[in-house]
Amino acid sequence: MEESGDALAKKRRLAISPRPVCFSCRLVAAPMVGASDLAFRLLCRRHGADTCYTEMLFSERLLSDEAYRRRKLQTCVDDRPLIVQLQGNDPATVAAAAALVERTCPCDAIDLNLGCPLPQAEAQVFGAYSDHRTDGVPLLLFSV
Repeated sequence: MEESGDALAKKRRLAISPRPVCFSCRLVAAPMVGASDLAFRLLCRRHGADTCYTEMLFSERLLSDEAYRRRKLQTCVDDRPLIVQLQGNDPATVAAAAALVERTCPCDAIDLNLGCPLPQAEAQVFGAYSDHRTDGVPLLLFSV
């Protein structure tokens, strides 16, 4: 027996169970492409940031380019709490990138970019241009 779209949507909503945030996030340094590297994050922390984001990282590139991965996931003991932000539009690729980050980077959370307004995001259909009218966004969330 096939379930209706409403029943499936309700099950999907119930399947997401947010975890409590176990770190301070009073002052957060947001992700900035080309800027939120380790040196910048440490500077932000020196000036009061409790939590910092990496810049938006390309899921496909994290999986395929070791030099990119080493450079972008660079961190240290003073760089905590740390949130790694991923972008992508293919659920399997984003899930694989999230699993890789979880195995190789001592971060406290992984964030999925659903708000990037850059022209590249529009061209590649991610960020603010993710298709919120279809199952695209829920599939990304459930895959990770």
